[in-house]
Amino acid sequence: MLFSKVLVALDGSLTAEAVLGFLSTVVDSGPPDEVVLLTVVESADDASFQSAQAYLERTVKDLDGWWKRTGVPVPLLHTQAVGVDLAEPGKPPSKRHVAQVVTDIADGAGVDLIALTSNGWSGSDRWLLGPVAERVLQMAETSVLLIRADDYHQVVPVDIQHILVPLDGSELAEEALSYAGAIAARVKAAEARLIHVRPPREGAASGIMRPTYDFRSFPRGEEGRYLAEVAKRLETKRTHAATAVRDGDPGPQISAEARESGAHLIVMASHGRGGAQARPYGKVADDVLHEAPVPVLMIHTGLA
Repeated sequence: MLFSKVLVALDGSLTAEAVLGFLSTVVDSGPPDEVVLLTVVESADDASFQSAQAYLERTVKDLDGWWKRTGVPVPLLHTQAVGVDLAEPGKPPSKRHVAQVVTDIADGAGVDLIALTSNGWSGSDRWLLGPVAERVLQMAETSVLLIRADDYHQVVPVDIQHILVPLDGSELAEEALSYAGAIAARVKAAEARLIHVRPPREGAASGIMRPTYDFRSFPRGEEGRYLAEVAKRLETKRTHAATAVRDGDPGPQISAEARESGAHLIVMASHGRGGAQARPYGKVADDVLHEAPVPVLMIHTGLA
């Protein structure tokens, strides 16, 4: 099972459209699946709305053609252009207002996935996301597919052949397995790599991490056995399951594994953190969303 109703945030740029190539991968293969293409218009004039709607209609035609060529049943495709009230006359709304519209519409429409692209930053601030994507991640109460456009440039259908799934031994983390398996089943040959990261047990890093650490520790030597058992459940004639164990800060280590193993996608589940340290996707998940060199499919399972 994948996602039956997906909201795609677009702004008319090729950067934002990088996410479109992944839709046939993550949308359920049976009706009545829906994809809603949303553009937030940062202006109140009719010409801007008409231009946005014309753009969305052209995009729908492209998507329809892509789906038919893949042989996957075409979902219901809807478009929506929404205006944002100007904070001050002559000044565009803040990126927070734009992100609020995206998450409000996602909540109201009952979507189970928000798909979007981030411009990202460069240089020493490369780990930062674009302002709209950052705000959406802070406010979203559903699963998110995030594409880093500075690392990934493609606006055509994508075959995901190498998937990385971080696991910590919990049932929550294993919720990502069904999604990874469903995605792997859509290509002729795929590899699902399961990774567990052992956190530091002493030193300054361990003291900082433990209060918000998402993953639980295994007894030393048990990690590989656990991953091997899970790998057997994912193995099929078309899907090979590999395993990896690393040491260190989980977020950066997961991103490093994705880079070194040639992963096309990271699929992971997170329950988030509430209270004073609220993070919709938890610390490790937040690190991966900001640092991963490949697209991330984050399965939201609700706040702990």
